[in-house]
Amino acid sequence: MDFYIPGKKVAVEVNGDFWHANPEIYGKTKPMHRYHARAIAKDKLKLAKLKEAGIEVVVVWEKDLSERKDETLKQLISDIVLAA
Repeated sequence: MDFYIPGKKVAVEVNGDFWHANPEIYGKTKPMHRYHARAIAKDKLKLAKLKEAGIEVVVVWEKDLSERKDETLKQLISDIVLAA
């Protein structure tokens, strides 16, 4: 996880589009890379373990930060504030 807010039990994952195989890009507008299957499986396992530990996870994608920075950051703040 990239950030953790203990008082809210919220983890923030900031995912690079290539390294985490952004589903809005890879498999749609770009082909999957041989690396992606392993990255996807690893990310799913990490998210499952965090959720199992009672931690809410907010995922932010590189594409969203680069194309819609203000909106993405506002949504991130809102997700953190509204977390259990």
